[in-house]
Amino acid sequence: MGNCALRFDLYVYAEEEVALRLFVAQGSSTLRLLGTEPTVAGLPAAFGTDDVVDIITFRSPAMDGLEVASVAIDGPSPGVGAILYVLVRMRTNVGLDTALRSLALP
Repeated sequence: MGNCALRFDLYVYAEEEVALRLFVAQGSSTLRLLGTEPTVAGLPAAFGTDDVVDIITFRSPAMDGLEVASVAIDGPSPGVGAILYVLVRMRTNVGLDTALRSLALP
């Protein structure tokens, strides 16, 4: 994925269904659209659980004409089962120590 202009040092790759299970399966997530490219006025903006999938897959009318989006998803902490489901189905070069520093779980 990298090239001479853009280099990825760390990555986490998960199929869409795996990521959605982590972010949406809890049933009460709020997605906050923080920034976009091209820039959109009125950000940050909040969207409810029903809109999360359409926003992160760029299928929502709110995402028309956008190429890049920065989002945050707030919701209940995933259960142990959801975390294990995701961990065994993703590919990453992020070590456990780096992942733990990056996560904000209560």
